Amino acid sequence: MGEEYWLIAANGEWATTPYLTAQLKNASQIIAADGGARELANRGFHASVIIGDFDSLSVEDKKFHQNAQIIEVKSQDETDLVKALNYCHFNGAKEVVIIGVDGGRTDHILGVFAALFEAPSELPVSLIHKDGVSYLVPPMASKLTSIQLKEDSCHTHFSKPFQCGEHVSVFAIGGEVMGLCIRGFEHAVEDETLSFSTRGIHNVCTSESAQITFDYEKSQGRLLIYRKN
Repeated sequence: MGEEYWLIAANGEWATTPYLTAQLKNASQIIAADGGARELANRGFHASVIIGDFDSLSVEDKKFHQNAQIIEVKSQDETDLVKALNYCHFNGAKEVVIIGVDGGRTDHILGVFAALFEAPSELPVSLIHKDGVSYLVPPMASKLTSIQLKEDSCHTHFSKPFQCGEHVSVFAIGGEVMGLCIRGFEHAVEDETLSFSTRGIHNVCTSESAQITFDYEKSQGRLLIYRKN
């Protein structure tokens, strides 16, 4: 890949897809958010860094990841996922992929999306789910057709145009998204404002030239796009 990306292994359920395995193999850094280290060990992947309050980390996990940098952050003001995102941002990550975000306790699932609200605004973040991929659109991609990034980016899932029949949902995270245009879908939108709501759920692509764009400069929030497998 032409650009490096960092991968965060969270402490939820993991997808079992070739796409996830490829992301693990190609990541330049693997950051385990506390208990995410256990699932990494179960799959034979070593973490570069383990960060969190370590309420879920066992002695066996530490032994497997003996070469990892251990960063203990006891603060309860942030989840381990937020701690991992901040670590990536302040240490130079250009793109972040998060795995292990599904299943488990309801408050943990909600916490994943709350973490996106706290994520640095300029950091491209994607989440690999069991049934699809979510992408928190960075400023550089806000006006690109189909939210396309460069072909050598780690976000290959989003460098492809939307496909007819594909299910797509959009959400506003952290504030209103302004100037939203959704073209080539069953429910088209033209220059509208999207707030945090269910309005953008379950749209279906009807055109190979479908586009989703918005005005980043006027928006207070960021656009989260979910694409179903």
